[in-house]
Amino acid sequence: VATDANSFTVDSDYEGQVFIYGKEVDDFRGVDYDALSMLNISATQELHRLIQDLQEEIQDLQEENAQIINVNASFQDQLDMINVRLNIQENSTAAK
Repeated sequence: VATDANSFTVDSDYEGQVFIYGKEVDDFRGVDYDALSMLNISATQELHRLIQDLQEEIQDLQEENAQIINVNASFQDQLDMINVRLNIQENSTAAK
């Protein structure tokens, strides 16, 4: 590849004319800050939406976990009462 003020050449065996289309720029490393800002805004909005969704999911899971803990405590209380009744029956049967 070689360039000069009015043309450039590439390694190719193609002979003929080639139409080049595009915008001539002085600096190929230039940054389109407007486009970059729009991408940044879109990405930030998507991240914000994702964070909100995850926060809602966390809240739902915490509520579900609290319900499970309450049910488990209720079952444990019932089990304790059953064990107390069994012990009373065993003691009264053993005393006879």
